[in-house]
Amino acid sequence: MRAKAKNVFIIITHSTQPTDEKTQVTEKCEFVDQIKDRHNTQATVILDYLNETIVKNRDNTGSYNEYVWYVTKNYPQQMGELAKEYKSGE
Repeated sequence: MRAKAKNVFIIITHSTQPTDEKTQVTEKCEFVDQIKDRHNTQATVILDYLNETIVKNRDNTGSYNEYVWYVTKNYPQQMGELAKEYKSGE
């Protein structure tokens, strides 16, 4: 059995790429135990999963629970594994 991480962060990053007719937005969601400099500069949202707080919210929209709902809806397998690992039987 491996040791649980002391920190778990959910990092959502959006990037834009111009196309012929409009701008393409790409979303990336990462689950990490340490925030790196690139996360601080590039991330749209950083959530502290274990403390249930927002570390960074570039657009100043949404609550922690709204973001968790969004990530759960769009990344169900990863969130299921995370919840099973950290939220069941604490």
